[in-house]
This record gives sequence, structure tokens and C-alpha cells, in this order.
Amino acid sequence: MTTATRELTEREREVISLAAQGLTDETIGVKLFVSVTTVRKALESVYCKLGALNKYHATALAVRRGLCTISDSNNPQPIP
Repeated sequence: MTTATRELTEREREVISLAAQGLTDETIGVKLFVSVTTVRKALESVYCKLGALNKYHATALAVRRGLCTISDSNNPQPIP
């Protein structure tokens, strides 16, 4: 387990995984039953912990570090 994996909370891992699927902050909030503000705070925390500049950079870093995978809605298999 990497340091980043240990540092990310369960909620942060959920949020970045959903962001990696291309969901908007609003849609992530609906799926997780939290406010958009909560989603954005979780993403900001992920950015800091991963050293990312934005959501796209954080997603790339998270996938590269094995914290989440990207899946295509037409193909249920994760894309490595």
C-alpha cells in the first residue's frame, strides 16, 4: 500500500473513483448522498495529498498509483 493510498480517506477514494469515470461534481454528490460542496472539499483534499493541479491531473495520478481505475460505461471491465 502506497503512502497516498493510506492518506486518502474512504470518501476521497470514492470521489476520485467517480471523477475518474467522468462524473460531474453534482452527479457524484447525488450518487454519494452528499452536497456538491462536500464533493469539492474531498477533491481539494485529494489534490493536496496527490500533489495534483486539478481534477484531471488527480484522476491521472490516482489511476497511475492504483488508487482507482477508469471504466467505460459500455464496457464494464476497468481500463488499466
